[in-house]
Amino acid sequence: MNTFSPDYNENKINNILLSLSKEISSFSNLKNPSINLKKRREFFIKELEDLTFDASRHNISIKTIELSKKLLQEMKTNQFLEAMWSGKVVNITENRQALHPALRGSRDSFFPKDIMNEVTKQKKQMLKIAEGIRNGNIKSHSGKKYTSVLAIGIGGSDLGPRMSVKALTPFKSNIDVRFVSNIDPSDLINVTADLDPSRTLIIVSSKTFTTVETLANAKAAFNWLAKILVKLEQKSTICNYFKF
Repeated sequence: MNTFSPDYNENKINNILLSLSKEISSFSNLKNPSINLKKRREFFIKELEDLTFDASRHNISIKTIELSKKLLQEMKTNQFLEAMWSGKVVNITENRQALHPALRGSRDSFFPKDIMNEVTKQKKQMLKIAEGIRNGNIKSHSGKKYTSVLAIGIGGSDLGPRMSVKALTPFKSNIDVRFVSNIDPSDLINVTADLDPSRTLIIVSSKTFTTVETLANAKAAFNWLAKILVKLEQKSTICNYFKF
């Protein structure tokens, strides 16, 4: 797998940043008579089909935008996007690809066909599991239908799913979905207070499974299950209530 290794000119980047800082601090009044309002409206108002983007009343100058474009060029932004879309390693910190945009794309997206085929395959598998949980074909290890899902994660592994569940509330099924991201034990205690462990599916979401908060909450959820299921002599089945 190829790694994206751009050659940055730090002097040019620093000079642009200094110019940007000066321009932003000096532009402070839209009522300045020297401002060409007609040119400003033409520059800052853009239309895309039924959408209109109007930044003409924002306290920002045309020069600021032009300098920002230069900064993007020097930061090799286009090359970075091309590298990401071609499947190269762009996440240098974790030495991995950045494929999350592929999850939002279609078969005709910028990503290579093999990547999109894998995305499509995973989406179908995810939908199959979700439908199985909703219709009761996939049951808990106790043989009961799942009535609740406990999602454990933090940051992007929590906010995205949490937002989706909230946005789709009008289409809610009979599955109660709850989230835990706070490492404070009281969060998990409060969220699980009225849940039936034998009917709860626990989903742990993480890119690397090294996040302290996520691991701590996953362990706490395991202990929550163990405390109840041991009484029911189901200790050996605890892991079957988890999906990673």
